[in-house]
Amino acid sequence: MLPNWINKTVRLTCKLIRFNEGEGRRLTVEASDGGQITVHALKEDVDIADAYLEIIGKVVDPTTIQMLGCISMGNELGTSSSPIRLTSHPHRPLQT
Repeated sequence: MLPNWINKTVRLTCKLIRFNEGEGRRLTVEASDGGQITVHALKEDVDIADAYLEIIGKVVDPTTIQMLGCISMGNELGTSSSPIRLTSHPHRPLQT
């Protein structure tokens, strides 16, 4: 799905697979479709401590995001075997 968003800013809810704190600070994350994405962190002060994250960033290529921000979402997100459990809620139609 990322090829459709190159040079656009996106939000990606994902599971942290690996975090390289050395030079270049790179994260490898797993998206809800099971694909792995490399995320380049911009700042040294971004605290990556949780297993689940929401990455806000610019898509560089189909497998890379340049991080603009990060929201920690805890260490448990759903109970399914997939990394992220998506749920849908019924919505009432808008009254016109």
